[in-house]
Amino acid sequence: MTTFELLTLLREIGAAMAIHQPQRPDSKAQLWSELQSRLETVLGRFEGEPHPAIAVARSKVDETLPFRIDADERIVEEAKNAVWVRGWMRVDSQDIEANLALRIDKLGRAIEALSTIRQAVFLAHARDALLYDAIADRLGIALADVQRELAAALALIDAAVNED
Repeated sequence: MTTFELLTLLREIGAAMAIHQPQRPDSKAQLWSELQSRLETVLGRFEGEPHPAIAVARSKVDETLPFRIDADERIVEEAKNAVWVRGWMRVDSQDIEANLALRIDKLGRAIEALSTIRQAVFLAHARDALLYDAIADRLGIALADVQRELAAALALIDAAVNED
C-alpha cells in the first residue's frame, strides 16, 4: 500500500466516523472523539509543507547514487541536534547473491572447524533432522551431551557467520 493509498483510506475512515458519531455523551462517545482526534493528528503530519529537513536531505542526495527519498515523504524522526529523513537505498541482485555466497562459505568453514563430536551432533540435527534422543543413540552419548554440544555448535556457527 502506498502512502497516498493509506492517506486516502485514513481520510475515508475519518469522514465515516464524522457521519456515524454516537449521539449521546457516554464513554463510547468519548472514545469515538479521542479516536477522531488521533486520526486528525496523524493526517495533519502529512498535510501542508513537509519538514525542512526533507528538502535538505533531497539536496544532498546525488541523482546518480542508488538512493532516493520519495516525493511524498513527510515522516521524519527528531534526534538530538539532527533529524532523520526516511529514504530508500537500491541493492543490486548481484550484491545480494555475493553476500549470500559469502555467508554460505562462512557457514561451511564454521561447520568444518567444529570438533568431531560437535560437528556430528550439529549435522545429525540440522541435516538429518534427528531428535536429541536419536542423536544420543546414534553417537552413543548422553542426552545432556547432545544438548550441550548442539548449543555450543550453534553459538560458534552464529559467531563465525555473523562476524563483520
